[in-house]
Order: sequence, then C-alpha cells, then structure tokens
Amino acid sequence: MPLLREVFPQANASNVRVASRCKARNGNIHVRVFAFFELDTFRMGEVVMLVFVGGHELCVLSKWSRAGEGSDFARYEFVDGASMLVPLSALECPVTHRLSDDGKTLLAYVPFEYREHTWA
Repeated sequence: MPLLREVFPQANASNVRVASRCKARNGNIHVRVFAFFELDTFRMGEVVMLVFVGGHELCVLSKWSRAGEGSDFARYEFVDGASMLVPLSALECPVTHRLSDDGKTLLAYVPFEYREHTWA
C-alpha cells in the first residue's frame, strides 16, 4: 500500500482496492498471468497487480519486448526493472505461453484474431 499511496497521493486509503482477478475483453485475467493488451499498439506483459482507485481501474504489468516475428507464435524478452500502468480496459486476453527456465524469455501463442494487429 505505501507504493500505491506514492503513485496516487490524492486518493483516500478507503477508496483503494487491490484485486487478484478481473474480466478482460476476451477472457478472465489473474495476477501472475501473461496478457495481451492494447494501447497504441498490441503488447504483452505479466499482470503484477490489479488496482481500483476511486473511479480508476488500473493494471500494473511487467514489461516484455517482442524479440521475434511470427504469425502463430512470438518470442518475448523480459525488460528488467520496467513496469507499466495501464487502464484495465486495455486488457485483451490471457496468453498461452511457454516460459524459459530462467524466466527471461517466453514463447507466446498469438490467437488468430490478433495476428493482423500492429505489435510493439
């Protein structure tokens, strides 16, 4: 909670809630799950926290960058020390993936519906 107070200093503590799951556009998202989301382009990240502050619904995601092209599968690399705060409405769907043994890369399945989008 100290981090949330730092990020949202104007928020009253009684108006801050942390959740472990939420509904995305296409499926349910849980904390510690990888998810596709759309801001200016389609991206992928690991859900670290779901936060409701007043009227704002937000998601904290660890940052992963796309490291390889592919239509069915895409490779991602973990960006150390980086995270993103995005609106919950940006979450698209959970990701079917295979995480490497060291946890630094993963291979993600890209659903057919998302293959034609612009990716970051």
